[in-house]
Amino acid sequence: AQCTAEERVTLRRLSGQPLQIQVKPGDAVARLVAKAQKILQAQVTLAHEGKLLNLDEPAAELAGKEVDLVVMPPSPRAVTGCEDGSIRYWDLESFSCLGSLEGHRGAVWALDADLPSRLALSGSADTSLILWDLERLESLRSFEGHSGAVCCVSADFQRKWAVSGSDDGTLRLWSFNQRSELLSLRCRHGTAWSISASCEDQAAVSGHEGGSVQVWNFQEGHDAMPHILEGRHQGLVQVVQA
Repeated sequence: AQCTAEERVTLRRLSGQPLQIQVKPGDAVARLVAKAQKILQAQVTLAHEGKLLNLDEPAAELAGKEVDLVVMPPSPRAVTGCEDGSIRYWDLESFSCLGSLEGHRGAVWALDADLPSRLALSGSADTSLILWDLERLESLRSFEGHSGAVCCVSADFQRKWAVSGSDDGTLRLWSFNQRSELLSLRCRHGTAWSISASCEDQAAVSGHEGGSVQVWNFQEGHDAMPHILEGRHQGLVQVVQA
């Protein structure tokens, strides 16, 4: 049966449409908070008439009323990869480990993450890449194709796209929607140890052993050849930002 206005609580936000949540006898404010957090995918708190509501307060008393909903900023997070093959997800506010992700059979040498969307992509000495859901602490998909250790990754998590470099001497493009690569390109000067890529521009800059820095245009497809920048470094290029 359709609930009446008196059986609902209206949660007002600073922006966006208010939320209408049905309440039942015996419900506590905690249920309203849980419902709102599920809808908004964020931590929230509720206030009424200028006072914060306790989670154990009865929600039925709020039926037919408007309650202020405040979205709490998420605590800062970090994700790390280790030579033991593990990936750990950290809360930087409480200085605690939220969970450990297991799946690689070798050292984790490369990692990229979109912390607001709780996603990460790792590359390992076991030649694989794994896409992770950090919220649920589980793998979403693995990617196979390299024949050597994965040394660097750069991902666009919104466009579900990534580039990886390996000591098999290749760069490979991936779609999160399939396990096999979209494109494989041979590097001219050995292993790519660092990379910065753009899905929107279909381009990348990679750093290599021996000091080489290479610029790629993926729109050229399998015929793509890198432009090698002049002014070579005197050692391995470990970091690239473009």
